[in-house]
Amino acid sequence: RLEFHEGLALVAKDFRRTGWGYIDQQGEYVIEPKFSDGGDFQEGLANIRLDGKWGYIDRAGRLVIAPQFQQASHFSEGYASIMLNEKFGYIDKSGNIVIPPQFDSAGSFSEGFAPVKQGAKIGYINQDGKLVLAIEADEYEEFSGGIAQVSVRYKTNYPMKIGYIDTKGRYIWRPRV
Repeated sequence: RLEFHEGLALVAKDFRRTGWGYIDQQGEYVIEPKFSDGGDFQEGLANIRLDGKWGYIDRAGRLVIAPQFQQASHFSEGYASIMLNEKFGYIDKSGNIVIPPQFDSAGSFSEGFAPVKQGAKIGYINQDGKLVLAIEADEYEEFSGGIAQVSVRYKTNYPMKIGYIDTKGRYIWRPRV
């Protein structure tokens, strides 16, 4: 499915996906298909993979942050999660590490919070990297409209139960057994 973000869409060069590039809404390549993978443009930058590492390009296709990460997400609220040495942290748009890699998983910032997991701890950090909401859940989503979905598994091999929390970490709808 073709999706445009900031006027450009990520497309594969051929059915074997031997290269990825970006087209405009007229179907013309704006950025030639020279990457082994890529992501959508968000906040003026797109995450791309080149030679097995992830970095970032601008809308003109110029490398802004050199490929150096094991994984890299899109930018949100000025930060992007990256993986170095099997741990996730966050960078700013200049490529500076602003929250050191320390998490087992990390989501995007939304409404000032990002969901993270560190060992058995699951919760949300603020943009200083401080854990501000610790929650007991197995899965979690980003905040939207002041609410985030969390899922809890009460029994092995049973479906997860869904609940919702507010930005204070209080359940507004508790997962029901």
